[in-house]
Amino acid sequence: MTIISFHSYRGGTGKSTLIANVAALLALKGMRVGLVDLDLISPGLGLIFNLPSKCKTCKINDLLVGSGNLIDAVIDVTPSDLSLNLPEGESEKGKLYLIPASFESEDIFRLIKNGYSAEDCVKIVQKFKDFLNLDLLFIGTHPGFEEDTLLALASTDLLTIVLRADLQDYVGARIAINIGRRLGKNVCLLLNMVPRSLLDAPSFIDDIKKTFEAPVVGIIPFYEEVLASMSRGLFVTKNLDHNFTRLI
Repeated sequence: MTIISFHSYRGGTGKSTLIANVAALLALKGMRVGLVDLDLISPGLGLIFNLPSKCKTCKINDLLVGSGNLIDAVIDVTPSDLSLNLPEGESEKGKLYLIPASFESEDIFRLIKNGYSAEDCVKIVQKFKDFLNLDLLFIGTHPGFEEDTLLALASTDLLTIVLRADLQDYVGARIAINIGRRLGKNVCLLLNMVPRSLLDAPSFIDDIKKTFEAPVVGIIPFYEEVLASMSRGLFVTKNLDHNFTRLI
């Protein structure tokens, strides 16, 4: 199984939207996929999968403080929207499982105040993988370089840095690349919400590759429709023919 972390230097890059939609489409192609929301300060994956803010299930926050069981924290969020639209030959047996982070201020403050064990974090990821026999496990990190981010990076196989065409994101991406490589991780870049004017510039992609000396796995233009969806559900399952879905 491969563990892939999606990380960004700042918030607002669309990291949660990308990771949720990528994971969903892979599940719909027949893979067993897991998602862990390790953005413990500003969680977002639960919103995309329409989990209520007062959801009673166990969260990653509980597991990190030794409360609750893994089986109670795992939620089956396998999308069914495309079940009749899968291309011929693709399996419908894929599954998507999520361990969400808590939206409750008390839970967030508890982890900020008391902290948690790096060892416990790695154990949870490992148990999640083994318990459900996953093919792929995606981890969504907190922007910047807090402790939870470094923990996620330490247990990942591939670090995907999500950034916009913005100078601050460029600076942050360089830092993330250096940290990832010092940890011995494979690193790649995923540009999101890129203005059309830049996409039309002949040297834009070449300049990005030269600037970062890292592989660029995708360049997603800015789509007003994706932004207007306001993270209400999976965009790809509702917009099968949209260019965003094709790129994902």
